[in-house]
Amino acid sequence: MMPKKAAEKKQLTKEQKKRIIEKFRAEMKKREVILEEEGQKQIMEIKRELDGRLKYTLRKFWDFKVGDVLNYEREMRREGGEEGVRMEKVVEDLESGKGRDEY
Repeated sequence: MMPKKAAEKKQLTKEQKKRIIEKFRAEMKKREVILEEEGQKQIMEIKRELDGRLKYTLRKFWDFKVGDVLNYEREMRREGGEEGVRMEKVVEDLESGKGRDEY
């Protein structure tokens, strides 16, 4: 014998199924729009942050590649140079060509 609940299993009509599918699609579209807006906000935040950093970068550092500075710091550590690398020393050496990679 089957339990009563299993025998009375409720079936959805085509109209009910259609409404449920429409609700899910509307919710999906809404979430896609929200996700797109959040992505655009993040892009704008990152752009604003980078623009702010560039705005306050001194002109004399524009010509140096980040890789040049990092390589210089590594060389200084290997050579047993100063414990803390001072920015003034880095600028002097890079301007004179010492430690600067030519690409």
